[in-house]
Amino acid sequence: MKCIFFLLIILLVITTHTFSQENKGSRRPSLFVGAQTSLAVGDLAETHSVGLGAHVLGTYPVGKATSLTGRLSYTYLFGKSYSHSYYTDPGGGGGGYGGGTYNGKYDGMNDIGLTVGARQQISNNWFAGLEGGLCFDSGGDHSETSGMGSVEFGYAFTGNLYQALAFFLGLCGDPKIQIGLRYSIRL
Repeated sequence: MKCIFFLLIILLVITTHTFSQENKGSRRPSLFVGAQTSLAVGDLAETHSVGLGAHVLGTYPVGKATSLTGRLSYTYLFGKSYSHSYYTDPGGGGGGYGGGTYNGKYDGMNDIGLTVGARQQISNNWFAGLEGGLCFDSGGDHSETSGMGSVEFGYAFTGNLYQALAFFLGLCGDPKIQIGLRYSIRL
């Protein structure tokens, strides 16, 4: 937990420094906040279903169409219910069979991602991004820290309020794969 707070402080310091700098003659650094939803895919889908969460993204322009990014995201993945039946032969002679069923529900999982990366404007409204970093997972009686990577492709709605909607694919750890949508508003 101390590691998470330390990384959050570093992200806050970097973001504060980035937004305090003047960037005349080019696009300005931006801060985005928003909601995200995801579906568990692959092995993760056997134990978890959907995820709901939020994210904060900072961007710093380094070229006409390229920005460096830093993102902090949180997703709660809901655990699935399960039911298993079993049969036994208590006597071993094939005469009397017994058995039963047990039911339960997998614990939900907290997924915190801390990533850096790059975003490329493909056109005035379309963009793509690639990020890598760390993910911190906890749920039930276990927790783990592992590497994380994600790719996103999105569309920005410009006007009085800059908004974006992006499809993303995220990979965390052993692997835990999620696909989903992110909605963002620039502050």
